[in-house]
Amino acid sequence: MIVPGVGFAVTVKHDCPHIGPLAALREPPTLDEAQAMLAAPCARCEDPSENWVSVASGKIMCSRYVNSHMLEHAEATGKASREAAAPGPEGVGDGTKPADGSPATVHECVAISFSDLSVWCFQCDAYCASEQTQRWLRVLHDVKFGRPAGAADGPAGLETEEPPATAPASASSAAAGRVSSHDGTVADDKPAGDDDPHPDSSTPLPLLRAAMREERLDAIAADILEGRVRRILVLAGAGLSVSAGIPDFRSSSGLYNNLAASGLDASELDEPEDVFNIDFFKENPRPFFMVQAMMFKSSGARPTPSHHFLALLNRKGLLRRVFTQNIDGLEFDAGIDHDRVVQCHGGSRTAHCVACGESVDPAVVEAASAATVASAAGGSKPDVHIPRCPHCTDGVVKPDITFFGENLPRAFFDRLERDVVSCRPEGASGPGTLAVDDGPCDLIIIMGTSLRVMPVAMIPSSHPDKSVPRLLLNMEAVGDVGDRSRDAVVLGDLDGSVRALADKLGWRGELEALVAAAASSASGAAEA
Repeated sequence: MIVPGVGFAVTVKHDCPHIGPLAALREPPTLDEAQAMLAAPCARCEDPSENWVSVASGKIMCSRYVNSHMLEHAEATGKASREAAAPGPEGVGDGTKPADGSPATVHECVAISFSDLSVWCFQCDAYCASEQTQRWLRVLHDVKFGRPAGAADGPAGLETEEPPATAPASASSAAAGRVSSHDGTVADDKPAGDDDPHPDSSTPLPLLRAAMREERLDAIAADILEGRVRRILVLAGAGLSVSAGIPDFRSSSGLYNNLAASGLDASELDEPEDVFNIDFFKENPRPFFMVQAMMFKSSGARPTPSHHFLALLNRKGLLRRVFTQNIDGLEFDAGIDHDRVVQCHGGSRTAHCVACGESVDPAVVEAASAATVASAAGGSKPDVHIPRCPHCTDGVVKPDITFFGENLPRAFFDRLERDVVSCRPEGASGPGTLAVDDGPCDLIIIMGTSLRVMPVAMIPSSHPDKSVPRLLLNMEAVGDVGDRSRDAVVLGDLDGSVRALADKLGWRGELEALVAAAASSASGAAEA
């Protein structure tokens, strides 16, 4: 079983059958109840440092980082539910009591983390999302990070207005189907299904259209130029490196939709994501190393104009942090200071042995990839070379990238807490503190990402100050970016969008100089 509490790189399960029956047993907490929950210690060991709450009962138990009491509670209630023979869907108790009057036989398998407000189902062994848990999260989020301005009285973050009786059949029949902007107004529902031009966005279309107006981008550019924005946090995804020749994951031309082009037999996988699943990798590493060799031949990849724009922010002392989901390390090649970059999903420039745990020179992986590529010369079927550990001689060497089911780097959570959640200054404030580190980030730029992988996807919504503007530079609208009055959304080619922003800032010449210098350097290196 994968145990929660650390934060895995995951895709979220939206069809958990256990959330509905369990969430029906208890109303989401009120503001006062949520405040008490967040302050409460573990009911078993009384440790207050890192706890979870059971959706079924509201019990507070600690995570695996402490004493794993929530896991034990889930296992114990599951056993009791099975013994009482009162199962509901997928083995979950239905909340009824046996005739002898003993406690309710409910398998309390769904819990919410107070650390990152993620939802975990022990039965599904997965992070999950649903409207029922969203109601919990709105309340906990409002208490932990502060209520959005203009929120109505009543349970935090929940709409109290019923939808009109004439609502169309495609609209939700409950207030949960409506989305509230942060000025307290309720916008039109987004269309559902194939009629929705932005299926990965939760922002109502009228608000999204407003965020796409040029004056929104003009306002952000003015804030930067006039010094109102001094500490910029960036969340970057695979789109940042596409023009460098490195495929993204989920677009029509991305990795998951083109695995066959790498010579991979689809019968080897239950689903495309298995390529990056740690349990699958341990059983059969061949698909990963096939993809590693045939689709990530990125040794010649160079930073894109978008990378150089981030380097320009760094040079100007405006870049607080880049949270990158990319493993290619091109941020460093662009000249961004290492302490400004958080590789949320690890990086490919270091490696280790899965068997003995020893660090291994990544050249071992590169040599295996090169041999696989060479074996496919002339259209032959590739002979996949799997890198072996030089220390224990038999273990498989894996790049230090975070697979589904693996813990995210601790640095991610440390920086997330400091830069986003608590917004603490970097180190002690004083005369020697850089302005970019002396206070909370005041602009969040989201670029080249689908915002589908948790917990990274929560970053744009986790800043406690909801007046901080967010700028989305992306091929499509995603998440809730655009539902606030200061958000700006620019859709289209990422490098083109970055150049448009550089024009508005008067930095286009500097940006193109960096791009040209990098191209010249690469050309000289190739000739040498």
